[in-house]
Amino acid sequence: MRKLVLFAILSGLIGTLLYSTCGAYETENVFIFVIDGLRNKEAFEDPTHQYIPNIWNNLRPMGTIYRHFYNTGQTATSTGAIATITSGIEQFLPLNYRGGYTLNVIQKEPSVFEYYRKKFDVAKEKTWVINGGGADTENIGISLSPLYGSSYAPSLAFSDRRASDKKTALKLEMVMDTYHPSLVLVEFAEIDRTAWTGDWEAYINAIKNLDSIIYKLHEKIESDSHYAGKTTLIITTSYGRHSDSFKGHGDSCYGCRSLLFLAI
Repeated sequence: MRKLVLFAILSGLIGTLLYSTCGAYETENVFIFVIDGLRNKEAFEDPTHQYIPNIWNNLRPMGTIYRHFYNTGQTATSTGAIATITSGIEQFLPLNYRGGYTLNVIQKEPSVFEYYRKKFDVAKEKTWVINGGGADTENIGISLSPLYGSSYAPSLAFSDRRASDKKTALKLEMVMDTYHPSLVLVEFAEIDRTAWTGDWEAYINAIKNLDSIIYKLHEKIESDSHYAGKTTLIITTSYGRHSDSFKGHGDSCYGCRSLLFLAI
């Protein structure tokens, strides 16, 4: 399969990984790191990988990358993309009366958090969304399904659009230390916010900083006896950026659609 519909495999993959055995390796925990607005041109498609040395040189050899991974839906906001990740079904946002996308939409189909909690009677505090993206994604993991919905929603921390990736990571560490959750989605949004300013150096520095943050978080996972050797980490993006301009995103160009995917 040369082209993969946006994140259609993720819910099935996560459901298979949790409490399943693959050879001698047993996954009991899954972490999903979603990076907003990282253009693949500055990531996996850069032959030097100069901006993501930790992800490429240290983490990639431990896992599997997928090079033909695309957002085939809307690339304007994180709302639809992350709802696709959590549901496994492509999501489209309705237009509001002004012609823009309606934000903070609740997905119709159940999320992997809802399936997981209901199937295994998992406590809410064992499933978390660490939201660095702000109010437009505050309903991550919650659906309108009458059989699931808010009764099986994940715990939510942090709906602050101004949050730095460092602050988001600190919140994740606190949640890990306090609750030891088994299913977590973290949205890192500083790269996207920085790129919109049009400051190339700031955009590159945000990528480098997150590369270091993600590597340190992986080290924390592997140094914690609750997680070490039995945790799967997925690193991906919600959308990219315009092929001809790093400042924005939102159309159907290759740069906006091309995503990175690494599973460890």
